[in-house]
Amino acid sequence: MNVYKKILGVAGAALIASSFTLTVSAEEHGPTQGKFYLSPFAHFYAAPEDIDLDDDNELGWGVGIGYGFTDRLLGEINYLKSEHEVTAAGREGDQIDIDQYWFDMVYKLTDIDSAAFTPYLVGSYGRMDADRGGLLGRNRDNQVGAGIGFFSDMNERLSLRGDVRGIYSSDEGGLQPFFKLGLTAMLGNLGGAGKAPTDSDGDGVYDSDDRCPNTPAGTAVDADGCALAGPGDADGDGVNDDVDRCPTTPAGVQVDSRGCALDSDGDGVPDYQDKCPGSERGAKVDAEGCYVELEKEVTIDLNLEFDTNSADLRSDHYPEIQRVVDFLRQYPTANASIEGHTDSRGAAAYNQSLSEKRATSVRNYLVSQGGVAADRLTSGGYGETRPKASNDTAEGRQANRRVSAVVAGTQKVRQ
Repeated sequence: MNVYKKILGVAGAALIASSFTLTVSAEEHGPTQGKFYLSPFAHFYAAPEDIDLDDDNELGWGVGIGYGFTDRLLGEINYLKSEHEVTAAGREGDQIDIDQYWFDMVYKLTDIDSAAFTPYLVGSYGRMDADRGGLLGRNRDNQVGAGIGFFSDMNERLSLRGDVRGIYSSDEGGLQPFFKLGLTAMLGNLGGAGKAPTDSDGDGVYDSDDRCPNTPAGTAVDADGCALAGPGDADGDGVNDDVDRCPTTPAGVQVDSRGCALDSDGDGVPDYQDKCPGSERGAKVDAEGCYVELEKEVTIDLNLEFDTNSADLRSDHYPEIQRVVDFLRQYPTANASIEGHTDSRGAAAYNQSLSEKRATSVRNYLVSQGGVAADRLTSGGYGETRPKASNDTAEGRQANRRVSAVVAGTQKVRQ
């Protein structure tokens, strides 16, 4: 048979196979860089006519193992075996096996991620070993070849592949046709090299290209991995309506993952409306995020029962003093005067000194434990001069032994 007719025949077979695989292809491969793969195949090979073998009986099989140097450039080591009939006089009909060992370089003509059908170029270098026996002897030839082929993905790991080549044998000369059709099965990575890209938020855009890497599940995204505005995102803030807790956010306002405007200082007024950013936690603010001013004095009488002749605080005093801490946090622009009082028993001078010490103890606690700035506090004692109740009864005297915090707004300024 004419060699070139054979080449045309196997080329036609390759085209038929590639057309078939386009219809069965179901899923594209990921990148091949750093991965090994296995390729079993059937092949047709017409041995050189000069070695007395029938070139019409060239069906064989083979297997190769390959490795992806890049996503396009692959290297393969192949073993091929075929059976041929001897044509030499007196030995007609004898069967002879041919073993071939080839190293192939494969270059894909398109990116593997861009299409399920991927054509490639292939070059081969190797050796043929045919032991013809008896007087015919062993025939060993170095071989080179080149051709074109295709991969066609069947699922995530498996591809149908085929190629057609011309093979040149160094000793015998001439060009022999070769065609193979088989499978390629991806095995995995080498030491983690070429690890497949990750998509942490599952939006279909690899992390390396994702400009919005924490998109909520189910959100429609653009090519950069960012949420699409339009249907499903009525306010255009990048958060789908089904998870948007604030579905009417004004255009251009920065939002959190719930779709609500950012409130950096946590005062309940969103940043885009806050004219006084940086408010202290717990402070009362108005609609513009600025402190509410205390417009009149507020006196907080503390129920503190001191031991006789003592100004030391006890643990049961702390919850009472916390009332002053909480109030001052609500009004950061207000100051407080801590006032100590006693009942009328004992010398007036002694009571005056004792009341001052008790007021100082409360002030020191507010600074050291309550976190109130020292320059917002003053302290003083009034002894027995400002009774709250009658000193004629035990109950009245107990009410007079007190410490008060008189809180007043002292400035009318915006933050």
